[in-house]
Amino acid sequence: MARGNSTFRQRDVTKALKAAEKAGVRACVEIDRQTGNIRIVPIGPETRQAVPAEGQGAGVSEWDNI
Repeated sequence: MARGNSTFRQRDVTKALKAAEKAGVRACVEIDRQTGNIRIVPIGPETRQAVPAEGQGAGVSEWDNI
């Protein structure tokens, strides 16, 4: 019995995990075998700190007081 065409490759999964690691997030992946969609799922508390976008002040925003 043939396996058929693969919808994803190991290198795709490796790239997704390396991207998460570079972003400072411990993660695992979920793969939809029918479509080949790879979903990054964070594990535990997120370690990445929020960084203000360019042009925005690092001060308190209106959302901090809610």
